[in-house]
Amino acid sequence: MNKTELKKRASAFVIFGATGDLTQNKIYPSLYELARRNLLPEHFYLYGLARKTLSNKQFQKHIENSIRKLVAQPDEKAIKKLVAKAEYIGADVTEDAGFQELEARIQAHERKIGSGILRMFYLALPPKIFSDVIRRIESCKMGKALCSREHVLSRVIVEKPFGSDYDSALQLDRELRRVFHEKQIYRIDHYLGKEAFQNVFSFRFANAIFEHIWNSKFIDSIQINALETVGLMDRFAYYDGAGALRDMVQSHLFQLLAYVMMEEPKGKSVAALHVSKERLLKTLSVRKQSKLIRGQYQGYRKERGVPRDSKTETYVALACEVTNARWKGVPIYIRTGKMLDRKETSIAIQFKQRMPKSFDISGTGYRPNRIYIEIDPVPSITMEIHVAKQVFKNALDTASMHYCRSEHEKEAPIGDYERLLMDVILGDQSLFTSSEEVLCSWKTLDASLKSAPRVKLHRYKKGSEGPSASKSILLKNHTWLKTTNLCPLPRYE
Repeated sequence: MNKTELKKRASAFVIFGATGDLTQNKIYPSLYELARRNLLPEHFYLYGLARKTLSNKQFQKHIENSIRKLVAQPDEKAIKKLVAKAEYIGADVTEDAGFQELEARIQAHERKIGSGILRMFYLALPPKIFSDVIRRIESCKMGKALCSREHVLSRVIVEKPFGSDYDSALQLDRELRRVFHEKQIYRIDHYLGKEAFQNVFSFRFANAIFEHIWNSKFIDSIQINALETVGLMDRFAYYDGAGALRDMVQSHLFQLLAYVMMEEPKGKSVAALHVSKERLLKTLSVRKQSKLIRGQYQGYRKERGVPRDSKTETYVALACEVTNARWKGVPIYIRTGKMLDRKETSIAIQFKQRMPKSFDISGTGYRPNRIYIEIDPVPSITMEIHVAKQVFKNALDTASMHYCRSEHEKEAPIGDYERLLMDVILGDQSLFTSSEEVLCSWKTLDASLKSAPRVKLHRYKKGSEGPSASKSILLKNHTWLKTTNLCPLPRYE
């Protein structure tokens, strides 16, 4: 579907949980940005459902306030365009009445414009309510009943977390697939919407120079980091029941791992991409000889809404491995945490040391070649290579070659949620996860999740690197790497 076809695609965006934090902080600002870039259909209707009692005018003001809170200099025309057709339905999502009213309003608009309207249902709700909403969408015949081979008139967007373990994810998947076809289901992982995340795919498969060395013969180890300097940021209601393993590793970081290590998809289709990731994730496991390191920053239990005896981890480190022919024997180190010394989401690929003895004058060896791919905060790719030192014969220096997005692009990239919401309208599932990917990820972590309550919870200081015990999962001669970034912070026009 091109931009012209998109503009003609009448769409209704329905948010269950229209007054929640996720909706206010992510969804409304993202829809505004699409409106600002003129990327919403000409006939675009926004519906909000929540328990609060609001008039349409009050709901429109609520959307406007959410945008103004996060956008420094908002485009007034874009705000007006977005809220003009916003309607509110005060309803309990566990009852049929609100769903029936919603469908009646959409059908009224269909009669008015003389064409069908695509319904997009965003479940911006606690996971425990998903089932109630899904069942009522079915009872109002807005699921499979609106999907034929030629036309799809309803789609559902399911926010992370998709379940809390393998069994709950499987149960949720069965409920979804009873009401919707797979081509109607969009399991959202906002990391996949990041432009820098997608650059991982391009780096892997658009550069022939890497393919023959992208295996265990040449690569020594892989590290994946997602380090944050912030704490809960009002997510305590969800986070304390989830923790770092569920919140970050199962979804975001396993997806990063899949993009780095999967085989090239056999074709350009969405199905081919999903199959490649699924096959990789099926061979992924936590290393049996590796410890699970859990940490909790000092002061976490004093955060608003957190139980004083909470055992939830805010930091986790573990070692994984992929047992297929390409990667067998390569350790994959994963760590993520909150309230750490720096913000960094990155991948570090360390190559095996193949230095000829004639170059190693000191006998101490040289730093191995490395590739760093940074997702946040500064999207970049850095390669460390060896070059001749001019002073000493056969001596070497380490030099860096880098790519910085900000040096080539003057406009800020489209945001992750904007990109993903746009793809839902377009019907493009390539940046969403399949059911098999989600289930494979949960299966890999199941044993770790079950053992986690019995694993020691290390306390660490805010602003530190996390628990020193995390070094214990590293093999001999390995260390936690810090991204070599030569790029300035971007200052987009």
